[in-house]
Amino acid sequence: TSPSTIESFYVSIQHGKKSFDIALPVSSTIKTLKEKIQVETQIPPYLQKLMLKTLAKTTLLKDDNSTLESYGVKSKSKIMLIGSTI
Repeated sequence: TSPSTIESFYVSIQHGKKSFDIALPVSSTIKTLKEKIQVETQIPPYLQKLMLKTLAKTTLLKDDNSTLESYGVKSKSKIMLIGSTI
């Protein structure tokens, strides 16, 4: 890829029995992810609770200004969404 190409990846969001993939640039913030989730689920970002599940632990993604990378989110990571529409 050329330097001007923004690298992106997919994360898998699990919400109840539903699952969907979201494509994001690697440098995206948690806030950006929540905004994309709102488009898919109609759940406003302030009602979303996101948890990254890995073999070692479950991490709450609570700082909207942090990047996905800083939380260790990688391509094909599974993120669990807890939240409901208004």
